[in-house]
Parts: sequence; C-alpha cells; structure tokens
Amino acid sequence: MNQKVKSGDIEAFKQWMDSNAKRIERLAVQYGCTQELAGNVTEDIFRTLYKELVNLDEDEILIDSLYEIAVNKLAHVPLRIPPETTIFRFEEDQVLHERINQLEEKDKITFILSQFHNIELTKIAQITGLTKEKAEYAIRESFQQISVQADRAVVEKQLEFLAKTYKRISYSFNKEAVFESSKNERQTSQRKETPRKKWTVLAWISGIVLLLTLIIVPVVTSEEYKQASAEKYLERIKSSFNEKMKRQYKELGLSETEKESEVDFHIGEYGAQERLDFDLMISRYERLLAESGTFNKEKMDEEYKSIVKNMEIPSDMVNSLVRNPLTEDKKKSETFISEYWGKVELLQQHYINLLMHYQTLVNKAVVDGKVDIEKLNAEKDTYPKELQEALKGMANQNFQLTAVSGWGVIAVYEKNEVGDQIRNSIHKDLGGFVSAIESIRLIYEDKREEMVEEMLAMENTLIASDHNNPPYDMLEGFYTGAFASLLNWHQPDMLVDDDGNLKPAYRTAWKKAAAIGGKSPLSVVMQGIVNEMEARGWTKAETFTRFQDYKLRDALQLAKADDLKSFSFYGIKKNGTDSDIVTLPDPEFEKVIAETYKSFSENHDLSLLTDVNPLIITGVFYYANDLEDSETMWYLDSAGYSNLTLEEYKSDWIQAEKALATVTSLSFMHEDEKNGFIEFQNENNFFTTMINKGEDNVWRIYTEELNTHKFD
Repeated sequence: MNQKVKSGDIEAFKQWMDSNAKRIERLAVQYGCTQELAGNVTEDIFRTLYKELVNLDEDEILIDSLYEIAVNKLAHVPLRIPPETTIFRFEEDQVLHERINQLEEKDKITFILSQFHNIELTKIAQITGLTKEKAEYAIRESFQQISVQADRAVVEKQLEFLAKTYKRISYSFNKEAVFESSKNERQTSQRKETPRKKWTVLAWISGIVLLLTLIIVPVVTSEEYKQASAEKYLERIKSSFNEKMKRQYKELGLSETEKESEVDFHIGEYGAQERLDFDLMISRYERLLAESGTFNKEKMDEEYKSIVKNMEIPSDMVNSLVRNPLTEDKKKSETFISEYWGKVELLQQHYINLLMHYQTLVNKAVVDGKVDIEKLNAEKDTYPKELQEALKGMANQNFQLTAVSGWGVIAVYEKNEVGDQIRNSIHKDLGGFVSAIESIRLIYEDKREEMVEEMLAMENTLIASDHNNPPYDMLEGFYTGAFASLLNWHQPDMLVDDDGNLKPAYRTAWKKAAAIGGKSPLSVVMQGIVNEMEARGWTKAETFTRFQDYKLRDALQLAKADDLKSFSFYGIKKNGTDSDIVTLPDPEFEKVIAETYKSFSENHDLSLLTDVNPLIITGVFYYANDLEDSETMWYLDSAGYSNLTLEEYKSDWIQAEKALATVTSLSFMHEDEKNGFIEFQNENNFFTTMINKGEDNVWRIYTEELNTHKFD
C-alpha cells in the first residue's frame, strides 16, 4: 500500500488519506485552529505531501513525513489566543485546551504529539527537529505549566477526558480539494501552430528570424538577464500586492497594522491570511531565485491571482456575483456564501471594536434609543479621521449603526437590496444563508416577529441542504441561536412582567411561530411550548423551562427526512452524531424506566437488557437505588459486578443520593461500540462517569466516582 502511495497512485493516496485525515485535522484543532481553518490546513498538508512524494527516499515512513509537514505548516498558521469562540461543550475542556494553546510553540506541539497522538520520544524529536533530551524536557515543562495549582492526578484525568472530547469534534476535511491545485499545476498551455505561408514569404521571414536570433539570443538567454528579469518581476508583484492591500483597506475604512501587537487580541486582522500566504510565496520564490537564478513566472502569477482573489472584500464579491450569477451551481453558491459570511462577520467585529473607542461621540447621535442618522451626518465632519473613514467603509460594506441597550452603538449588517441581489444570484435553495446574515440586526434589535420570518427562510435552506457541507453547520448554529434569542434564553427574567406573566411582545411572536403549521420544525416546536403556556395562563411552563436546542435540531432532522409528524418533546433524542440525551423530568422516559425495572427485577434475566440504551440502564440503576433494591443495582454496577460477589455487594451497600431527582438532563456520549460516558447535569453543575458494555452486550455504569459526588 505504502509503495503505491509513494508512487503517486491517486486512489491509493486517497485511501491512505481516509485513514489519517482525522488525526491530522485533530492535531490542527489541538494546536489552536478553528474547526473551519483546521480543515483547510489539513487539505494543504496532504496537498504538500502529495507533491513531495517523488522526493521521498524509499525507506522514509509516510506517516512520519506527514507529521513533519503538519508541524511545519502549523508553525505558520496565525492563531487567535484566546480563541474567538469556544468549541467544547464542557468548560473544563475549553479551559484546558486554552492552557495548552498558551504554551510556547515547540513545547505545545511536542506535548500534543506525546499526550494525544501517542508518538514515542525519538519520533517526536525527529518530527520537531529537537534533540531527544529537549523534547523530553519540553513535555515535562508543559505538564507543569498546565498543572499549576492543580493535583497531577486530576489533570491527568482531565487530559483523558479532553482526548475523548477531541475525538467527538466534527471535521470538515475535503480530500477532493487536495488534488484540485495539483491538477491545475499539471496543465500545460498548448501552442498554436503557425499557419503555412507561401514558400517565398516563409523563406524571407525565416531569414529575418535567423538574423534576429543571432543578434538577440545571446542577450535573452544570458543567466544575468534572466535573474535580473526575475528580480524585477518579484518587485513588481510585491508593489502590486501592497497597493492592492492599501486600496482594499481604504475601501473598508480600516488600516492594516504593521505589528502583531497592534492587532485586536480577540478578532485578528482582516486579510491576515492573505498577507501570510503572499509572504510565504515570495519567500519561496526568492529562495528558488537564489538557488537556480530564475523561476516559473506563469506558475507564480497563478498563485498570486489566487491570493488576490481571496482578498476580495464583501462589496466586490457581491458585484462579481451579480455579473456572474451562480443560480445553477449549488456547490459554488455554497462556497461563495461561506467566504462572504466569514468576511462579513470579521468586519463586523472590527467595526464594533472601533466604535467602542468612540462611544462618547457616536452616542450623541442616539435619540430615544435609536441612532438618528441625520444627526449623525450633521456631526460626522467633526469626528476624528479614523472614525470618519470607518463610517464610510461600513456604508460601502452594507453595515449601518444601531443602538443596543447595554452595548451602545454598534455596526450591524443592513437588510436591503444587497441581500436581494445575492439571493437572486445564488442557487434558489440557499436563500436562507442571506436571511441568517440579515437576522443579525433583528437579534440585536429584539425584533422577534420579523425574526420568525427569517428563521423560516433559514430552515427551508437547512432542509434542502446536505448536512455534510461546511456552510450547513454555520447556518444551523445561526438558526438555533436565533431561536435562543426568540425565547430570550440569555435573559429569562426579561420574559415576564412583575406579575410573572409572559410579556405581550413575546406572546405575539411565539403565537405567530406556532401558527405557521405545515412542515415547519420551528412551528411544531413552538406549538408544544405555546400549548403548555396557554394551559398555565402564560406563566411558567415545564416544556419551555426544560427545553434545549437539541430538540429543535431533532425536529429539523425529522423534517429533512419528511417525518416531522413523529416529533415529540419527550423521550431519548440524538444530540449530534455521537450523543444521546434526555431532558428531565420526562414522563415518557420515566415510564420506560419503570417498565424496564419491573420486567428485569423479577428474575434478573440479563437477556432483557441486551443492547438497551445506556440512558435507560442508568435510569433503572437509580430507580432500583430509590427502592433500596441493591441486588438489581449489582447487576448494573460495572465496578460491583466485576469486583464483588452479590453477597459482598449487598453487605457493603449504602443507598446513594437520589441523583435523578435534581438532574435536568442525562446524556450518553459514545466513545466506541463498547465504551462511553454518562453525564448528569443540572442548573448548577454537571458530572460525568464511564459506562461500558460487557461480553453479554449489557451496559453497566461505573459508579465508584459517583458515590462521592453531590448532585446539588
């Protein structure tokens, strides 16, 4: 297999990539890349390896070469520390991940390779270029740094959990993208043949050409001439790029920073990736020029055009899209939306960050809680030049100022004809992405009725889209985020008036969503909430207070499968691809627990529990605990069943705390076919313990840690 891969066999290389892509993309995430960036970096790593296959010695190990390229690539990736967004569900995982990412570069990569990739010390030294002694020292020092003020045994356990969490992250690597640039580079331009001429004319031309050749060839083929020409070409490219970057920043109303320390700590710099790509390209060609005296200008020109294309600012992207619509190309429409959305989000953060510095000035234009545009324009000429330029840039990129309570004046994406231009120029199934971008304004301004309409557009796109496409996850996140805003999860106290009744504005929006009907997941979910709220006189409703966004995603997936009628608020649901969850209290779940306990406890026939969901096993275990049935618990206790006889277990048994009475959700997270974790969570804290499947295919909960935990 390895020989086929080394020979450049594409199919063999693809199979080999399938086996190794996740570990490399996981390495990128562990190093500090965002999930989206990790996918792009992984593609670049495999692309580089594929190009270098011809240079590998026969005895070189492919996986070692892969890691060496990965470490080199990651060293040049610009990271945001601390990260812009969290990527883990549990705070302790996120905190530990951030501590690792704050290590020095060499220490960090050495620690990651050792801790999460189980690579031996000698190999780590080879991959990182360190000596074996320095690699060992780096690992030891790294562990001490992340273990500050913490017990070593606790940190080791946390690292085990973090390693499992990394494995559960979804990845976006696209193996087909690895070969796109390689194919382009292999294409050669075809020269057109000169048409035949009459022999007399041809002879005359040949004579002239021969004469010119004798005069010119010695000049144009001289090594000095070629090198001088290449040097001038490099300088022209540098000048062109810098001018292009200046024009782009002027159009945005921003300024490119010259020092990394000047970049905002949380949001990075617009165009930083393109600047890095360009600098790396120039360094590569300067090195090639020094070594060989020349380089392929056509190849460099293609690379440069690709970088410049990526530099396009949002307004230019829209203009290009309108000139060259993608209405018949869903894949390219998704690519456009993904790139456009990312740039819009980053620009918004830059504009908001800049406005924070001038809040005293811009707040003068706020009248009755809204930005008075006429007043703003009247005062604008008195503002500092930096702010004036930024306001022009915002208008160019379709941003407008709005006043948000508790925030001040911020920039939000405007809902206007620009959105319509984009919708009319992309595939019809993807209009919901534009609605998501436009809904940013509605979320900030608490316009819930309008938000319902935008959510409908989003869910229509989600239902029509492939779940495996990277833009899908972005849109789903926006969709559930808009729903959280619709229900005001972040400020639940603002939902009710002084008498504890739901405020009319929320009631109207919720009823509107519930009344949509049809095949709308939003409507089905809101119907359940509204029905319970009405039954309780629009005061507290259990459905609403226990509702979690995974149920909206569950309804969405059922709608994609045209099975929305089977949606229920109750019972065990899928939460992503590798997790099951149930929100408590849940009468349907509790009924199954009671019935399962009754049938099993009569004769303890383990065949009745074969392949029963781990959450049900956990429920039966604690149901038996509440009834002081230690014998049934022994059969379901991994530690007890394997280490103690039934008599020993019963004699030592003490009734555990009634854990499920205060738990708001119970989750099972898959690790593999035989192992996983049960998470108990309430409003105050959470606790996780292992659960594993025996040879008899019955899940048993590992309770040694649970016995010391308080579910308060």
